[in-house]
Amino acid sequence: MLETHLRIPTIECKLPNLSINNSILDIGTRSLLETQYESDYTYFQYKKLTKELSQIETMCVMSTINQSQHFWHMMLGEFLPLVSLIRTNMPKKIILYKMQIESPFNAFYTELVERIPQLEIEIHGDMEQIDERYSLLIPWDHVTLEDLQHSGDDTRLRHAIDYLKTLVPPSNQKKSEFIIEKRVHDTRLNSYYEQYYADKTGKAQTFMQKHGKSRRGVHNMTNIIQTIQMEYPDATVVSGTSQTRLFDQIRAHMYANTFVFEHGAAMFYILCMQPKATLIEIIPENKSKNTRNKAVQATKWLAAFGQHHLRRVIVRGTHGKADIATIMKCLRDMSDES
Repeated sequence: MLETHLRIPTIECKLPNLSINNSILDIGTRSLLETQYESDYTYFQYKKLTKELSQIETMCVMSTINQSQHFWHMMLGEFLPLVSLIRTNMPKKIILYKMQIESPFNAFYTELVERIPQLEIEIHGDMEQIDERYSLLIPWDHVTLEDLQHSGDDTRLRHAIDYLKTLVPPSNQKKSEFIIEKRVHDTRLNSYYEQYYADKTGKAQTFMQKHGKSRRGVHNMTNIIQTIQMEYPDATVVSGTSQTRLFDQIRAHMYANTFVFEHGAAMFYILCMQPKATLIEIIPENKSKNTRNKAVQATKWLAAFGQHHLRRVIVRGTHGKADIATIMKCLRDMSDES
């Protein structure tokens, strides 16, 4: 039976064994109601239930990841699941409990509130003070497309991205269809890593944890960019740091149908691109062979998710050079295929 303090009308079909002691239904439960009971009668009852839930003004939410100081894990493990929850419930206030309350990426929540004026977000780090009626954010940073489809999270992820796009402020900025990502050093993020870094137990450690650009890089990226722009003069170079506004970055990628990028957190922006795009990922050999790590292999499910065409150009070593001729051949071949 479904247990909650809200009055729920009887659904005349067999329900799974669920026990929800929260004052709200979490994302998984809501999806279960939404997808399994599709008759007119049960759909009407579901809509009645969601109307009651939408009247909840404050939601307490807990992030379940300990790596939200890294852009990819922050965006897929915490930010997008929270956006999905906001889109579904439209609360007036979110109280988010997480370990990394000093993370520079928390500025994205400030941007989100700016775009949703009726919403307030508070971030708390004391897990012992969390309200007993809370929801867990189900992370998507270590998944495959099959995982997402099995749980129904592929639909929630798509809706969350579409919702974010509607929040992008208008701009006279050029709409580029060809994006080249150039990684730059992020001194603010490095300083944060030096001061704070949560280990698996959640205890803050004071040791250096470099961001991606410091740990790996393509030494001839400047030459790659110059060569591409000679043949594709409309290609736009985009760089981002923890101080770059998130919605500016989303806007820069949302019209693109070609993306050349180094392996790393910027693969998040693949979600924002036009469908059936061309993706050229420049990836270190050791990363390409690390098939057990779902986050490392994320470009594969991101490509399938958006029906994109992905090619990988392998770089030997963590700080090596990519073969420019191979990159150009990939671009030409994929252009011919499309």
